[in-house]
Amino acid sequence: FEGIAWNQHFGFQAWLKAVTGDEFHDFAGSVVVHAVGGWIALPAVLLLGARSNRYRKDGAVSAHPPSSIPFLALGAWILVVGWFGFNVMSAQTIDKISGLVAVNSLMAMVGGTLAALVLGRNDPGFVHNGPLAGLVAVCAGSDLMHPLGALAVGGIAVIVWLAPAEPELHKDAGRGGLRRVLVDGALLRLNLGVFVLHAVQLAMWVAIPAFLVQAGSGAMTFGNPSSPGVTRGAAQDTLIADFNNLDSVNTLFAQHGADIAAIIVEPVVGNMGVLVPESGFLQGLRALCDGKKTLLIFDEVMTGFRVSLQGAQGLYGIKPDLTTLGKIVGGGMPLAAYGGRADIMDMLSPEGPVYQAGTLSGNPLAVAAGLATLKEVSAPGFYQKLEVLSARWESDLRKVFQGMSDAVQINRVGSMLTVFFNQNPVRDYTSAAACDTATFGKFFQASLREGLYLAPSQFEAGFLSIAHDEKVLMRVTEKTEMAIRKFFH
Repeated sequence: FEGIAWNQHFGFQAWLKAVTGDEFHDFAGSVVVHAVGGWIALPAVLLLGARSNRYRKDGAVSAHPPSSIPFLALGAWILVVGWFGFNVMSAQTIDKISGLVAVNSLMAMVGGTLAALVLGRNDPGFVHNGPLAGLVAVCAGSDLMHPLGALAVGGIAVIVWLAPAEPELHKDAGRGGLRRVLVDGALLRLNLGVFVLHAVQLAMWVAIPAFLVQAGSGAMTFGNPSSPGVTRGAAQDTLIADFNNLDSVNTLFAQHGADIAAIIVEPVVGNMGVLVPESGFLQGLRALCDGKKTLLIFDEVMTGFRVSLQGAQGLYGIKPDLTTLGKIVGGGMPLAAYGGRADIMDMLSPEGPVYQAGTLSGNPLAVAAGLATLKEVSAPGFYQKLEVLSARWESDLRKVFQGMSDAVQINRVGSMLTVFFNQNPVRDYTSAAACDTATFGKFFQASLREGLYLAPSQFEAGFLSIAHDEKVLMRVTEKTEMAIRKFFH
């Protein structure tokens, strides 16, 4: 149950969201405790039998019921205290404890107590179990609900828990107890803990963007593609599709539809090594976003002003709705920029309601360096010369590796290049992750010993600059060949 609720097992969450618009939410992980625990308790009820002599024939409570009222109350409140702690400490660490969870747990106890007092006909068994029923019902959604909603859920919990059994208790306490366990174990947990939140719309949703759900580059190098610190909720708000695979993108749209706000993509991937967009992929993303009224955002931190003066969008003729830029835009100084359609940018303050600011925004030194860089790259023939040098670098590498190893793939776009140690073409995350990183490490060390400092990861891109002239490339080729000969022989 926890795997279904938290880890997307068996596709149940995706199916439920496609049908209802929301996933099954279980903050405290209590499905196992009740949906399973209720059925485990069933044999105990059958073995213990009816609560004989609890009620007289006229329906009144026996003056001396067989159960001890003080111990019944003590047991109920021990469970209440324990369950309150279970709800609150489902945060798992002290710093993550939520005041909302604590308040909602208390409000559910109040609602359960009041309802049990009214409906229980002064039966202490129900009165003392009322707050426990409220806690059980609210635990799954206690991190989302409004406190007044929690109060209502506590009261409704007692109604659902008590009403089916009440008529039977005066006739057959055994059957009443059996129905109580079943309701408490399944219906109460499912109906009140999750779906009441959406039915009465008392949940408070907070959407957190997260872009480190599946990280590349350095994270892949150290075998940790998912960044710690990204919460489960943030991860659930971020969908991962396969680069160069439009079918995977279409599948996500089929499952999540209008909930998808934007597609964010490196048009030429650099954070897994260089991955070249296949013919029709970027065009397909643009067409899909147009059809679905979804934003297309290009991450051009690496490709901006590097693969062409207009970046990858100019190279491939694709116009995104938003573009992010960094690195080269500041000429090596700390500077970044983003921009896009006027109607979107007008949403930013002071024109619009979306606040944005940065400590280094418009820093004069960084801006001056950026303007100087843009002046250089805008010179006539700059990118044509850079392309000639980059093509020369790729050609020389292919000649050096030819005959020494078949398990090498070289991907290049403009002045971005990666040598992959892989027998098969590298086009997406799966094929990049299948590369021989141990062999790359040995190649890197061999190159370093020859005085050639490459990008120190199989999943990094190598960059050529206009300063790397023909003489430099000749030396690079010679040192690469020496490193490879020593490495392979």
